Amino acid sequence: MDDTATLQFDLTPPSDIQRHELETDLTEQERHVLLDHGTEAPFCGVLMDEKREGLFTCRLCGLPLFKGGSKFESGTGWPSFTQPFNPTISSTSVTPATA
Repeated sequence: MDDTATLQFDLTPPSDIQRHELETDLTEQERHVLLDHGTEAPFCGVLMDEKREGLFTCRLCGLPLFKGGSKFESGTGWPSFTQPFNPTISSTSVTPATA
């Protein structure tokens, strides 16, 4: 039996209205990290000691970023992963068509 599944995600950038709706649910710290390219202080994140299997997903859009099994202790103060969930998803940039 094959344990793999083909997953497809809509990579279409959100409209201005959709983006605003997604952003209104963010905390001040989440907004700083996700929208202002900020970072949280090292060794304080709630996922530092997370060991369960599963997916780490983007807080803003919900796309999968990393598999729980690829997480390792790097000593840097932030969760570290050996590889992205799907290199194609994380490295693909979709640009909306312009009229």
